[in-house]
Amino acid sequence: MWPVPDAVPDRVALAVILGEETHKGIRRVLPERDEQVLVIGAGLLGLLTIFNLTRRGVANVTVVEPDAARRTLAEQFGATAVVPGALPHGTFDVGFECSAAPTGFIEMLSHLRPRGRACVLSDGNWGALVLPPAFHRRELSIVASSDGDDYGVYAAWLWRNIDPLLGQLFEVATTPDALPAAYTHWRNAARPVSGVVQWSL
Repeated sequence: MWPVPDAVPDRVALAVILGEETHKGIRRVLPERDEQVLVIGAGLLGLLTIFNLTRRGVANVTVVEPDAARRTLAEQFGATAVVPGALPHGTFDVGFECSAAPTGFIEMLSHLRPRGRACVLSDGNWGALVLPPAFHRRELSIVASSDGDDYGVYAAWLWRNIDPLLGQLFEVATTPDALPAAYTHWRNAARPVSGVVQWSL
């Protein structure tokens, strides 16, 4: 358990778990500050990846995201946001797959330079992630990252780097009484939704 300081809003504190898990993925591929970094998907995982990259000094972060509202939020986090299909191929050093979509995975690999590095952070994928010919031709490398290494260390860092933007990570709020209906709605959503339950004591 990690005590949450009074100055840290509840929704910001919720970023600790996935924040450390996305940061572990960053540590696995170690982007340099001046490298071109691509993030596919600006949902919860993608935004936390952008947050961890930009707040630790990586300057050139681009995100591919079809949803306009998510693109706007990604730009507030410090990324350049574009729609799918808008980028030239072979221009990025490092990529992060956060979309859970096979098409997003293929797009990420197509944008990496020869010998580029990629990390798959989404683990609830909507279909198989299949390696295209470009993976071999460009001699790309891919790692996966799931659970974090040390959530306490990440929490201590996050408490020192509080950002109100983190409170906007959760797209939908519901109450305990409305949770069964919310689950039904989320299950039929066109894409993953980040929800939070508001409890009252």
